[in-house]
Amino acid sequence: HHRRRGIMGFGVEEPNALVTIGNGAAAEPNTRATMVELAEGLEATSQNRWPTLSLDLQAVNGLAGRFLGAGFYYKTFKWPPAAWTGLYEKVIRHAAGLGRASHAADPDRYDKSFAFCDVLVVGGGPAGLMAALVAGRAGARVTLADEMPALGGRLRHEDRRIDGRGAMLWLGEIERELA
Repeated sequence: HHRRRGIMGFGVEEPNALVTIGNGAAAEPNTRATMVELAEGLEATSQNRWPTLSLDLQAVNGLAGRFLGAGFYYKTFKWPPAAWTGLYEKVIRHAAGLGRASHAADPDRYDKSFAFCDVLVVGGGPAGLMAALVAGRAGARVTLADEMPALGGRLRHEDRRIDGRGAMLWLGEIERELA
């Protein structure tokens, strides 16, 4: 439904703040705003609005939303069958709210690498850091993977003490030992 929404989550779980980052062939639609690191020159564009964000005429769908259950269009738009692919599907997909991918060739180059480890730790919060530290101290080759650009998880946003030290001090010590 086309209603104004605020940010509800902290990271990948954010359901509302989808934006298009960049423009032209390098545009990345459907990017969660909560997962984008702010930088000088960043271009972010709203999506799923028509004609503009401040005057979104598709917001009228919100008035009928309680009458339109999930999948209502499969029951409603049955006749004539030829209109499904030519008209109905196009209109419904346009209103669904996802951004548009560029049809131009992707100008970026991508590298790949093959990494081998004894222990893979997923999550760079306090528990993941301790798991990686213990495995590393035991002599294992450890790979630590996290979705955020910096380790620490919620520690970066909370005033906590660990082993009598501030969380950021503790985090710095752990990062140095893991490096």
